[in-house]
Amino acid sequence: MANISQINGLQISAATASFVNPLNQQLTITGSLRGQVSALSISGNTASVNLSTNNFFTLALVHGTNTHINPTNLNPGQTVNIRVTQGTLGTGTVSFPSIVDQPSGSLYTGSAVSNAIDIVTMITFDSSIVFVSSVRNMI
Repeated sequence: MANISQINGLQISAATASFVNPLNQQLTITGSLRGQVSALSISGNTASVNLSTNNFFTLALVHGTNTHINPTNLNPGQTVNIRVTQGTLGTGTVSFPSIVDQPSGSLYTGSAVSNAIDIVTMITFDSSIVFVSSVRNMI
C-alpha cells in the first residue's frame, strides 16, 4: 500500500511499486533541488550510462584508452550531465554509439590536456536518439 498525503493541494504518495506516475501539474520549488552525482565505471573500455538512474555522472578517462560512452534507458525529456576528467597525461579519448547525435563539424573529443575537465550534456526528446553538446577544458 502507498502512503498518501497532501501538500498545498498536491497529492503526494510514497510509492511501494517499482514505478511512479509522472507529475502532470505545474510544480514550483522555492528551495534548492539537486540530484545525486554517480561515478561511472569503465568495463571493457565502455562506460555504460543508465539514464534511468540519475542525471549527474562523473567519468575519469584512462591514459591512452578510448572510452565508449554508451547511454541506455533513454527517457524522453531528460537532460544528463557528465563531468569528464582527463588523467595527468591527458591522453584518454571518447566515442559514442550511433544513437548519439552531435553537432556537425564539432564532434566532442575530450580535452587533450593534463587534468582537463569537460562537461558533456546529453538531451533526449524521445527514447531513440540522444543529442550531445559539450563544454571543453573548464578552468
